[in-house]
Amino acid sequence: MRPRTELFGCIARVRNALAQATHEFFHRNGFLYVHTPIITSSDCEGAGEMFQVTTVLDEDPKKLPLVQGSNLINFKEDFFGKKTFLTVSGQLDVEN
Repeated sequence: MRPRTELFGCIARVRNALAQATHEFFHRNGFLYVHTPIITSSDCEGAGEMFQVTTVLDEDPKKLPLVQGSNLINFKEDFFGKKTFLTVSGQLDVEN
């Protein structure tokens, strides 16, 4: 119920107006709003712990696609074709 209070409604409207004005300012001055990828295979800046994203993990370990002759997961069978993570930075894409 807290978001429905007058105070939080006012805060939401002010934040909306500030965000809109910021976007309009940069748009008028020739900047682009770039949506960088959120999934990557790079450690972008060595920021530490990364959260892995995969489609091959299963509750039943017998169903895991393994590299033949080892206990390593074969990420070539994954949707992304390799080991991927949630990115910690969009900087690498914007610098290009």
